[in-house]
Amino acid sequence: MKNLLFPLILLLGVALLTTSCNDDEDDARANAADINGTTVTLTEAVTVTYGENYYEGSYDWDIFLTTEGLDIDITSGFSGIGSFVYLDLNTNSQGGLVSGTYNWGDIYERDAFTIVDGTVSINLDTSIETADYSMEAASGTVIVNVGESETEFDINLTMDDGEILTAYYKGALTPQ
Repeated sequence: MKNLLFPLILLLGVALLTTSCNDDEDDARANAADINGTTVTLTEAVTVTYGENYYEGSYDWDIFLTTEGLDIDITSGFSGIGSFVYLDLNTNSQGGLVSGTYNWGDIYERDAFTIVDGTVSINLDTSIETADYSMEAASGTVIVNVGESETEFDINLTMDDGEILTAYYKGALTPQ
């Protein structure tokens, strides 16, 4: 029996260390978007709801992840200079986003747990309507984890030009 006790204690110790390291890695992720070799820091998540979709059972929630310097007002649009990632997510809850994986779907069907539109714009100057990079998504996945006070987005989109957008954001949502 003593011969089995040491290996079990060693195995338990390794499992605890591995779990601790994984938590540290998750906490170290920055709120940022990366595309085409450019990384920007995301500072705010604005949500807009459009209610129930035409097809019963799904609800439209739009997310705008923005950088400092770029303001958004749903009625007047963007102002300032900065970057944003836009996501058109559809969930099964009228009350808000639900944790899960949102896969690329048909914009005309808008099934629950789909993303049907996405855009990224880097260094948008709204006064002259130019950006260093601006493109719509062609496919991708968004993983959403809804917490009590923060929501986490892990984004991987392929843009129309073939570039890959990876983004991560964890923070409070600002409703509009």
